[in-house]
Amino acid sequence: MAKYMAVVKTKFGEIIINFESIEELKSNIEKLDITAVSDILWKKFEAVIIKEIRQPKPGFEEIYKFTPNGLVELLNIPEAKAETVALVLFAYYPEAATIEQIALSSGIKI
Repeated sequence: MAKYMAVVKTKFGEIIINFESIEELKSNIEKLDITAVSDILWKKFEAVIIKEIRQPKPGFEEIYKFTPNGLVELLNIPEAKAETVALVLFAYYPEAATIEQIALSSGIKI
């Protein structure tokens, strides 16, 4: 049995990595293909996984929110289209937004 255990919280749950030395921890982390693990779990459990709804940045709760399917919903829409798109991009940051997400969230066809 391993001497130590590292618990890493991820978007899809917790990953437990057992190790007895720092070298073993590094080795175990390097061997772990997190994308493959995520894909396997998502494909198997997507029908029952509960995704947390992303929260707006502090201070912007009255400006926008996220829908359960991950889209930005603007609560206060700027008058200028450029400002609307900029707000949507700001809301998604640091994650990248697709053209479809931007169009759906802003109501502006891009």
